Amino acid sequence: MSTNDPDSLAAFYGDALGLEVRFADPSRWVQFRLDGTAFAVAGPGEAPEGAAGLTVPVFEVEDLGSWPARLAAAGAEVDPEIRDMGGHGRVLTARDPEGNVFQLFSK
Repeated sequence: MSTNDPDSLAAFYGDALGLEVRFADPSRWVQFRLDGTAFAVAGPGEAPEGAAGLTVPVFEVEDLGSWPARLAAAGAEVDPEIRDMGGHGRVLTARDPEGNVFQLFSK
C-alpha cells in the first residue's frame, strides 16, 4: 500500500490491528508478518512502477464485534454497517487515517 508517511501508517496498522513488524526501513518501507504472507506500506518512490488502481487488503479476524470501536479509537473512519455475506461470513469496511480502504472479515 502506497503512502506519503509510511511510519505513521505503519503505526496505525500495528496499533489498530496488532500486526507484527517483520522488516522496517524507516520512512521508506514497513513490512508486517501475517500467516503465510506479508502486508507492507511503501513510502514515496518505493511502490512498483506502474502500480495503479485500488487495492483493498482484507484481514481475517475471529469476531467483528469489538472492531468498529477499536478501529475508530485508532483513527479509522468505520462504515457503520457490517455487511452480511450469508454463508461466506461478514465484512466490516473502514478507511485508515490516509483514506485507504481496508476490510475486516469474519466467518
